[in-house]
Parts: sequence; C-alpha cells; structure tokens
Amino acid sequence: MRDEKSSLLYWFGILEQAGVWTPETRIVRCQDDAEALFQILDGKTSDRFFEIVKEVQVAGDAIGYPFFLRTDLTSGKHDWKNTCFVPNREDVERCVYGLIEFSASVDFWGFPINAFEVRKFIPMHSTFTAFNGLPINKERRLFLRDGEIQCHHPYWPNESILHPTVDDWEKRLTRLNAITQKESEYLYDRSLGVAKLFDGYWSLDWSMDTEGNWWAIDMAEGHRSYHWPDCKVVSE
Repeated sequence: MRDEKSSLLYWFGILEQAGVWTPETRIVRCQDDAEALFQILDGKTSDRFFEIVKEVQVAGDAIGYPFFLRTDLTSGKHDWKNTCFVPNREDVERCVYGLIEFSASVDFWGFPINAFEVRKFIPMHSTFTAFNGLPINKERRLFLRDGEIQCHHPYWPNESILHPTVDDWEKRLTRLNAITQKESEYLYDRSLGVAKLFDGYWSLDWSMDTEGNWWAIDMAEGHRSYHWPDCKVVSE
C-alpha cells in the first residue's frame, strides 16, 4: 500500500489510544476495489462504486448529517463542497465521486483509496471561508520525532489561501494563527502523549471547535507534510 503509514487505517487506532479528542469515525473499506472505483471516471458503469455509496450512506445515517468524508489518505478539502463536506444523504454519491476524482489527480500516479472514512462534523472555530467554501479554522500542526515534540506552527500560511470570502482575511488569519501560552502548553502536553506511541517522524494536526476544545484531526509522516520554511528545526 502506497504511503501505508500516512494512511488513517494505520495511525487512527494508535492515536485513539492517546486519549485525545478525535471525531467519531466509521470506516468503509475498499482496499481491493481501486480499479472498479476509478473506472467510474471514464464513464464506465461500476457496481462497486454504487455499493460503496450505499455503505457510506449507511455510515452517514449513523453518524448524522452533515458529516466530513475522506479517504484514508486525503479529504480533498480545498474542493470542500464537492469532496469532503456532505450536507445530506442525497449528496453522498457526488462527494464520493469527487474524492475518487481528486485522488486520481493528485499527482502522476494518483492516491490509492483503501477506505472511505465517515467522520462526525465538528463545528470548528472559523472566521471566514476560502477555496470552494472551505472554513479556515484555528488549527495547529505539531511535528513529532521519535517520541518527542520537534516544533509547532500555525496550519495556514498566508500564501496558501486562495479565493477568501472577506476582504480583511489576512487580519482574521493572523488572529486564528495566534496561540496563547495556555493553549500552547495544552497542545504540547497532549501531543507528547501521542508522540510516545509513534516511532519516527510525524505531523499531528489539531483544530479548535467553537467551544474552545482541541481535536486531533489528522496525522501523516512528517516528510510528507508542509513544514514552514523559516522553522529553525531542520526537517527531513
């Protein structure tokens, strides 16, 4: 499996052992169905595609709408309305298709799809949207190496934002990217508990909800994650 460790199927169960807050997640596996899923992009009929859609709908019925949809490797979140944000049951097919299409176009080889994850939608602390309706949240990325905290950064650099919906988005982003000493200490403590469970080099993403609670929402191998270029810590 390409990028096996960056797959949610690898890290999510370990992350849950750390006792941090993670969104309720239901997994629809499709590891051996890549060819059947991707052929839908060529206009071919794919019975397995519609079976997956039904399985995702069942999971969505249990989690509740709206929900957040992703594969084990990506959410395609920059195309928010067509990929990961599923407002109702009728939109499941469109969003599953959008994620398949995004996965196929990531790079020359595309991303494999080993599972779809249906995740409870947590209203996050956000002050504007960008891209295709994506809420820009108060998020933080920590880098973990061999059981220790290496460094941490805001998730969204200014230059990454496209098509913001407000004129004063830079001021809003500055406020979202700010972090208090108390927040920093809390994230450091919780992330250290996660780091102790993982060998090697990892990124760990946190997002604050509207009530001020921090959720661990994503992980990946560190060398596959964006690292602020002015960081004093040398990344691999």
